[in-house]
Amino acid sequence: MVPAGALQARFRFAAIHAGTDSNIAFGAPTVRIKGTGKLLVDGSVHADKLIVGTVHGGLMAATGIITKVGQIDNAVIRRAHIGLGEIDELRIKGNAFFVPYRFTAANVQIPTANHIANQRLLLDRSITGLGDGGFLVTVNAYMATTTHYDCFGGLVLTTTIDGVITGTASGLQRFGIRTTGGDTGFRIPIAMSASAFGGATVRFQLYGYNGHWTGDFERINAETGQYVNPRSSNPFNIEGITLSVSASRR
Repeated sequence: MVPAGALQARFRFAAIHAGTDSNIAFGAPTVRIKGTGKLLVDGSVHADKLIVGTVHGGLMAATGIITKVGQIDNAVIRRAHIGLGEIDELRIKGNAFFVPYRFTAANVQIPTANHIANQRLLLDRSITGLGDGGFLVTVNAYMATTTHYDCFGGLVLTTTIDGVITGTASGLQRFGIRTTGGDTGFRIPIAMSASAFGGATVRFQLYGYNGHWTGDFERINAETGQYVNPRSSNPFNIEGITLSVSASRR
């Protein structure tokens, strides 16, 4: 073996033979440059590449194992501290958890033409991968007056799971205000919540409608006990629309 960095090599042949004369043959001499690795001197192995099947040992370096990029196919970790991690799917004791989804929509005016039979779509979102676990849906918004102050309306939330409409997830949320003796502007909060089971694809649709001349807003006269004719309503705005979905999968 020729040490690395050598520029030339010389062969020296010596025949050591005790006895009568005979023929000696030499064939195919080879010169090979020595690799950069070192032999075991003090128990340490120094090499550019180390290929082994299994490594057995009781000690690692005091600072642990540090790598720029690493891949582990299947690991069992008893205790760990992770400064920053990206997790595609999180499972705790076999149950998958999801980061809550949060959807928003622009402010929308609901005119009297968008009555209960002609509801206006406010938000339409779909989520995939919820599995068979349950989910909680919350809707928050505000009803605000425009130029008129007697306003009535409602929100309807429907869910479609794997292409099948399950109906309203939380029924009908109604709201409104009527003033007497003067007009008063207002901005009142609206809150809805629902829970259901998931599927491969879950679609959420939020609708709003104006309660102008609809039986949905009839009231009973306290003196006569009879229904009063439906109230007239005016256009109003739905503002700050937010739909949040929290889910878990088993």
